[in-house]
Amino acid sequence: MNKISGSLDYLFDPRRVPPKGFFTKGLDIEVKDLFKTYIITPEIQVKALRGVSFKVVKGSLSVVIGPSGSGKTTLLNIIGCLDKPTSGSVLIDTIDVTSLNEKILEKIRLSVIGFVFQSLNLIPILSALENVALPMIAFNVPREVRIRRAKWLLNEVGLSDRALHKPFELSGGQQQRVAIAVSLANDPPIVIADEPTAELDYENAVRVMELLWKLSVEYGKTILVSTHDYRIVTKSNTVFRLEDGKLIDIYKPTEFVEVKSSKTSEITDILRKRLSRVEEDIKELVSRYSRGELSLEDFNREYSRLRNLYDALRELLITISK
Repeated sequence: MNKISGSLDYLFDPRRVPPKGFFTKGLDIEVKDLFKTYIITPEIQVKALRGVSFKVVKGSLSVVIGPSGSGKTTLLNIIGCLDKPTSGSVLIDTIDVTSLNEKILEKIRLSVIGFVFQSLNLIPILSALENVALPMIAFNVPREVRIRRAKWLLNEVGLSDRALHKPFELSGGQQQRVAIAVSLANDPPIVIADEPTAELDYENAVRVMELLWKLSVEYGKTILVSTHDYRIVTKSNTVFRLEDGKLIDIYKPTEFVEVKSSKTSEITDILRKRLSRVEEDIKELVSRYSRGELSLEDFNREYSRLRNLYDALRELLITISK
């Protein structure tokens, strides 16, 4: 497919990028039966994704969780148009981006999707201001607009006093916030972040979490995050859990219990209590089945739901306790 007709065309116009503010609202994302197989040799094949399907509602903050190697990064790379699936499709506002050629995908990566990488991908010889302005140069945003916007974005992430500092002169948390500002340079409707708080201390992790939440709630951006951070999970609208390349379950954050404190010790206590409650729910479910109150079909369905929730909570607890 060489041409996009309709809903995404207006996003390719650099004149829509304002000197300050966010005016482009989020878009729906639909993932349909995604498979991704990496062929190492004819005999060795790695199945990274195995038939993943779900929908992300525009303006929402959605989270992908799962153990290391479950396929989270591969999934985000495909949704972010950085990689192609072996089969299946990704629809952004009804447009199947997996069928587009590289020239149009480049436009989408530049103007439709802002990506916050695990490795941050900041240019070491450029200042924070220059890093933020760089995507706008590629998008042909006028110089006056891009300089004003780069300064405004750095102020929004609390780094106006670090505008002229290069990445090696910034802390890890400051670099992460610069990376978020870079992802927002061209006012994209979608922001994808791969483990954005993984290497951050408590204070900086909270700042990043609040930024992502604000982009969704106040500005209507569609935010998709892979994370092990319980605080982001409970701030989200929807939680997708991957395991071994498969979508195991979809949760609402209320199933993990809302966190009113961000202290690690208190989060750990909350998770342990929630795990205990799920264990009690499983015991009660077994008792009800033994008493003949549930059919085998109903028992299996509810047991699977509770077991998946237990595993998800346990993964988060292990990650926090490290």
